[in-house]
Amino acid sequence: MTDSANHVNFYENLEEAHRRLLATVVMYDGSPYIVQAITAHRPDEVFRVYLMPLGYEQDMAKPDSLPNFSQHNRQSPALGMYLDKWMEANPKQDALIRKRMDSKHFNKFRPFPLGMVVRGKHTYYVERTPQRRMEQGLTQAAIVETSVSLMPQEEGPRSSRYGVVHLYSKELADCILGKYLPAEEALSNLLDPEVENVSLPFNRQFAFIRGPVGSVFLAYKGDVVGVLPHGTLEAVRLGSKYRYVVEAVTDLGVFQSITVM
Repeated sequence: MTDSANHVNFYENLEEAHRRLLATVVMYDGSPYIVQAITAHRPDEVFRVYLMPLGYEQDMAKPDSLPNFSQHNRQSPALGMYLDKWMEANPKQDALIRKRMDSKHFNKFRPFPLGMVVRGKHTYYVERTPQRRMEQGLTQAAIVETSVSLMPQEEGPRSSRYGVVHLYSKELADCILGKYLPAEEALSNLLDPEVENVSLPFNRQFAFIRGPVGSVFLAYKGDVVGVLPHGTLEAVRLGSKYRYVVEAVTDLGVFQSITVM
């Protein structure tokens, strides 16, 4: 990538900005957004970035509640003028915001934390693929997921392109924002027979898993690392091969007693 320090728009030109960011998820001022358009139509020569909140759900009864992003060629200044007029005509809409590319709130488009994602009854640990990619924002192809369950993970993490965690979902937005139940509530829900979840997270890296005959296990990322012998937060016993997570479990401040089997 070019030296961003020499470019007011972070990237050398509009084409590179599109290649790196368009249709990806980025953070702006601590919240995740989808980059819907980037334009160069203002006389100050600063690109404008049009962002949709991640997890935004369109009112299907109002088909005009979103602008038509294919109204003009994405390189054309006409796209920016059209989007500005649409925003002016819809001052109460919550689907789109417009920001300057040089805003410090983009934090240089650095990577942001991922972690546990709840989809239906199941939990998945989501992380970035280790392969370097052209896009700087987060894409579907750039994340892999691991099912958090008692089943052996013989195949290891799988690409979310073929999985269940969708890049634009509210569930992933909650993960990025760190919206998790407190440990006490997650455990209580999992012990409730009327709750269908087989696993529930309470932290980016930790989740509880429902086991047979009322047992509860502790998962760290994609691994089952311990068991709650009393089904409460009184104690957790970690497997000997997972001794390395003792410090991380201690830092949670959740369990009264932590032992290694």
